[in-house]
Amino acid sequence: MSYQEIKMDYYKSLGDLLRGYRSYFKLTQQELCDKANIDIKTLQRWEGNLHPPKVDNLRNLSDSRGIPMSALNHLNAGSPIHYDIRKRRFAFSKYDTLEYINKNYLDLNVPLDEGLTESYLPISSEDWAGKVLKYDHAIYPTNNPLKIETLLRAAAILPALNIIAIDAWKLHVGHLTCLPISMDIYASIRNQLISESQIGATSLSDIIQAKAGVLYFYSVYGASTQTAHNILSKAKGFLRQHCNSGNFLLAGYSVTKDGIELCTKLKMKMIFENTDEFNSLRTEVKPGLYEGHLQLS
Repeated sequence: MSYQEIKMDYYKSLGDLLRGYRSYFKLTQQELCDKANIDIKTLQRWEGNLHPPKVDNLRNLSDSRGIPMSALNHLNAGSPIHYDIRKRRFAFSKYDTLEYINKNYLDLNVPLDEGLTESYLPISSEDWAGKVLKYDHAIYPTNNPLKIETLLRAAAILPALNIIAIDAWKLHVGHLTCLPISMDIYASIRNQLISESQIGATSLSDIIQAKAGVLYFYSVYGASTQTAHNILSKAKGFLRQHCNSGNFLLAGYSVTKDGIELCTKLKMKMIFENTDEFNSLRTEVKPGLYEGHLQLS
């Protein structure tokens, strides 16, 4: 089996990561303090590795800046990590940076490894929906993001495919979002008459009950490889149970390398690319629409 390495920076200490975070977002120490609600002397001690933060301080930092708590705890204990600041993704070893979407998790009945640290729940509140969409907007900064009410409606119709991963500190560490739409709505997207962000709550329908329609995957995120695998395994379990019969199409608009990798492994084909968005939004790759028929092994 071949593996694709996911590029992450290597951080030896919490101070190293904080300095890297400020550099990436072009923040002064005072600007980061204002955003994280800490005083500048405290931040200077943390960046100089002169005084380790308490757990409550780390939780506040994680909640306000989106840095996974597990990554912060690991660094605070003196253990280095690999971390992607933009995608909020971490790995404890070089091995874990290999292929984010491992084909085994899509083709085989690989057991979940949730442990006792994470819960996977339907996106059932405005707060959770807001956190999910805030992350998505950081990756795909469109001027017309998906609306909270649309995501909540999707979660009400398809709770198993609109889930949020919550860690032991009750913080967001992953999610999957999927919009259930009719073939007619999808045709408008495919023909570039509307964008995916223009899908409203009233455009969604119970395609599982109708046994026909499009499972339009809007986003997927996992702070670690295992979290992402658990989310995808749960999704595949639902699809195997409820979508083996009927006329269903998979579709999604990918703006990341691992998103395209997942589409490729699901044997989805590219319908179009959006060069204008690539130039204006500076996404990781050219955004593109992918589609394919549901194939469950």
